[in-house]
Amino acid sequence: MISQATVDNQNVVHLLYLAAYVPDVGERLNSMSRTMPEAPSALTGASQTDGEFGAIDPDAARDVFYALCDPVAATVNIARLDRQPSVTFTQTATHALWRDLPSTYVVCTKDNAVPPTHQRLTAVRCSNVVSLPTDHSPFASMPVETAEIIARITRG
Repeated sequence: MISQATVDNQNVVHLLYLAAYVPDVGERLNSMSRTMPEAPSALTGASQTDGEFGAIDPDAARDVFYALCDPVAATVNIARLDRQPSVTFTQTATHALWRDLPSTYVVCTKDNAVPPTHQRLTAVRCSNVVSLPTDHSPFASMPVETAEIIARITRG
């Protein structure tokens, strides 16, 4: 969660959420997703956990994260996937820096991992919302457009 990771960094002046949940203090990512309206997610059945770490099935990763990427970019990114600590999804947010800092949310309207309906519901917490017709990995499927959003933020 970027709100947690940036809390002690005085150099952070703007938050950028890409196809993510924006938790408030006291919320957990896994609870947020379960309390939102039903929406299909390709993650269902494509991920495994041993309680401490979770992982996406490499055979399902293209459809889940890289559905609109060119085959080379998808293959390269799938090879880089690693296990994710389960605590990322179960820890309770203790900070909500989106309340204190400017924030931009990029709704990825063709995302198979975080349903776009969930993205839109949580994006309203940010001060700016933009949409890209892309999958869960806009940095790989629409790198120019993603870089343009970042450039607009950094220019102020």
